[in-house]
Amino acid sequence: MSQYSFGVVGLGVMGQNLALNIESRGFTVAGFDLDAGQSQAAAAKWAGKRMTTAGSLQELAAALEIPRRILIMVPAGKPVDAVIQDLKPHLAPGDVLIDGGNSFFQDTDRRGKELEPTGIHYIGAGVSGGEEGALLGPAIMPGGPEEAYRKVEPILTAIAAKTDDGPCCAYIGKGGAGHYVKMVHNGIEYGIMELLSEVYDLLKSVLGLSAAEMQKIFAAWNQTELNSYLVEITAAVLGHTTPRPASRSSISSSIKPARKAPASGPRRTRWIWASPSRPSTRRSRGASSRVRATSASPPRRSSRARRPVSRATGTRSSKRCGRPCAWP
Repeated sequence: MSQYSFGVVGLGVMGQNLALNIESRGFTVAGFDLDAGQSQAAAAKWAGKRMTTAGSLQELAAALEIPRRILIMVPAGKPVDAVIQDLKPHLAPGDVLIDGGNSFFQDTDRRGKELEPTGIHYIGAGVSGGEEGALLGPAIMPGGPEEAYRKVEPILTAIAAKTDDGPCCAYIGKGGAGHYVKMVHNGIEYGIMELLSEVYDLLKSVLGLSAAEMQKIFAAWNQTELNSYLVEITAAVLGHTTPRPASRSSISSSIKPARKAPASGPRRTRWIWASPSRPSTRRSRGASSRVRATSASPPRRSSRARRPVSRATGTRSSKRCGRPCAWP
């Protein structure tokens, strides 16, 4: 097998697209995934390019140039630790591992310290831009040993999005600094998304504007200092209509009423893994903070019975906002 410039572990859509981006910048890429189906899909997608898939982590390590540069694109948590443990026997001092997932920054800091005695460098890199960004140019926030970053800097800056000021990639700092910045980045993004949702609700529910009217407002805002990707795609979504007799916009027709939970029967519980160093304080969805009333307890009044009924519409109003609720 020829020697390849860069390795990718985890060939989901993000992993595949980042690998294609790297190859398009003049670097050769070898990839690996535990799922044979994912590897086959990647091999088909990469046909005719300077890329290959390996049958094992040992084969992947043997196919890479020294020092090895390997990007890990697997779900955060235990899967990252498992990949590191399986890769370690096949690596040498000076090799660089890059975690490109949304790992908790303290986990990234711990992993880097655990690898220090082996001489293997560890970088935690926040990657923003989704599937399209991974292929065409993401924003990258790498943190860890600066010496390690310099070994991968030519590749990361080559695949990153570009602005007039240069590539959207810069060394953030030591330890888990890169993933810490990505965490803050995500918090800001989700806050903006919530704000846009509330603005949409006010324009639609209070002012009674149509999707077409709201599209013009968001498009106009995007030409001001509010210009951003999220405002841009909000205007694009509101401007997309479906060929239906009622001419309803796709954003309205795609909203479905919440389905009521069954009155009885088992409930699904989402298990949340917590690392030994960071005990989880979250409960599973199946847990309840309320104690069921015993037969001796007085019957509880329904919260619905206390909500006033609108004379105009015959529907009950919400305790919070006073607007008519979807349920009778």
